[in-house]
Amino acid sequence: MMNLGYKLNRLATLQTKFLFFVIPTVICCFILFSILQSVISYQERKKDIIRNLNNQANIQSVILAKSLWGVDFDLAKIQMESMLLIPNISGIKVVEFTTETTLEKGYLPPESNERDYFNLKHQIIYTLSGDEKHIGDLTVVALKSSIYLPLYQSLARN
Repeated sequence: MMNLGYKLNRLATLQTKFLFFVIPTVICCFILFSILQSVISYQERKKDIIRNLNNQANIQSVILAKSLWGVDFDLAKIQMESMLLIPNISGIKVVEFTTETTLEKGYLPPESNERDYFNLKHQIIYTLSGDEKHIGDLTVVALKSSIYLPLYQSLARN
């Protein structure tokens, strides 16, 4: 009889050890893995957004160059509005050097709040008879928070 009580006590001790040592360790490992996965996802998403912004800036700067060279600011504004339809882009700023004209569309953050945004500056180059002229600058702005929603969704799935 005493032997049975000893075995039950020992079984209870093993269960207790399992509950208090193994399960918390597994949970901690899972949490650390989730955090690591989130950081990696954030960095990959950030690189994708910056790469996309850079590609869009390259394409749009060529299109804007023709409008700015012809001093057709109405057409440039229309082109800028179409850029705002591109996902993740929240604002665009174009500075034309010849007439010193600045065009802005969308939301551009104040300098004190720039850490919440990706800011990508790109030269606007016009090519005339093989000669390249730097006629302006294009700034494309995207919210960093556009990364967070997909990141939170993947965390919730985990």
